[in-house]
Amino acid sequence: MIAAFGCCGAYKENYCCIMTFAGILIIIFICEMAAGIAGFIYKDKVDTQISDLMKETITDRKALEDWDKVQKEFHCCGVNSSSDWDKNGTKAFPDSCCSDGGKATTCITYDVGCYTELKDFVKDKIVVIGGIGVGFAVIQIIGILFACCLGRAVKKEYEVV
Repeated sequence: MIAAFGCCGAYKENYCCIMTFAGILIIIFICEMAAGIAGFIYKDKVDTQISDLMKETITDRKALEDWDKVQKEFHCCGVNSSSDWDKNGTKAFPDSCCSDGGKATTCITYDVGCYTELKDFVKDKIVVIGGIGVGFAVIQIIGILFACCLGRAVKKEYEVV
């Protein structure tokens, strides 16, 4: 819908549509910057909330399938260790905690918790995520500049005529 303002404005050489498009891009850019800054400022709270959410879902039977996927993918067990599974009511950890591929009753569990592995994974990817964000920001700024230049050219053309 936002792109429609830009396309229609450019096609019809409508100053109002072009400047509306530029204004909306500016608002979106400001919101994205605010979200990025807030994420940076509150990153420690996010860590705590993720840990709390993981501790909460470990007792939820509906989340067991998701836990299995995470534990297999990251080679980890529980939130901080395999002892976290003691809190799930069955006092047993799932087969996905087994580092040797055995069954939960006779296996060697992963010695690292999934919270640490997940946090390390995100930290490793944060540079890429940040780079993508900066790339989008640059593209948006270029779009804003082009829209403003086009709007100015359209306005000048009508003033001359």
